[in-house]
Amino acid sequence: MWAKYDVLRRPEIAYLMCQFGDRSGVEAVTRAFFADNYDTGRRLEPDGAAAGTNATDDAFRMLILYGTLQHHQKLLGFLRLSDDPLRKRDSLCANLLGLSSIDKGSGLPVGYPREQFPFELAIACLDYTEEVGTIVAAPGGTADVQASSQQGSITVSGTVGVYPQRGCDYAAQTIQNLTLQDFGHRVSDSISQRDKAIKAIKKWWTEPHDLPGTWMLMDLLYLTRV
Repeated sequence: MWAKYDVLRRPEIAYLMCQFGDRSGVEAVTRAFFADNYDTGRRLEPDGAAAGTNATDDAFRMLILYGTLQHHQKLLGFLRLSDDPLRKRDSLCANLLGLSSIDKGSGLPVGYPREQFPFELAIACLDYTEEVGTIVAAPGGTADVQASSQQGSITVSGTVGVYPQRGCDYAAQTIQNLTLQDFGHRVSDSISQRDKAIKAIKKWWTEPHDLPGTWMLMDLLYLTRV
């Protein structure tokens, strides 16, 4: 079946198939992903020049939500890279955040059991302190943001706030979004204030936190907010 589709289309198709319970495309996409086969500038209509980035992001989302423990361990291996020219660490953090909220990305697929989300990936990213992106707030001006997991640009005018975000900030926002708990992490806060919130999240993770009925209530609250 895969021979019918361009290699850069396969991650998107495999990700959609997983949402319908068919994981037959996972291994093929996984092999290509970890072989860096999607890191290309080749154009593909209608994606255009973003085809490689889109394929990489779809592969990330598929592996995060439907990957095995072994796949997750390989994703965590990106955080240990001393040299990361393809910015896989940044992309991991960005895709975790994008899955956590429709305001930041695609959000979770409809019907995905939120209790199955691999929080251990986001927890590991809490130690990644490199800058991965920028949040622009424009209460008294305007902001035109164009960004992807690997590149982007921002044009601003008027009164704005520009807040560099680290991988750990993306991870903290991911956890707040999915647990619906306020740990005090604000993207506009100082780094020291954000670090206090990250410390609180780490403390929460090491303590008992999954009470009976909690996830069902969270799902109901989540559905009322999206």
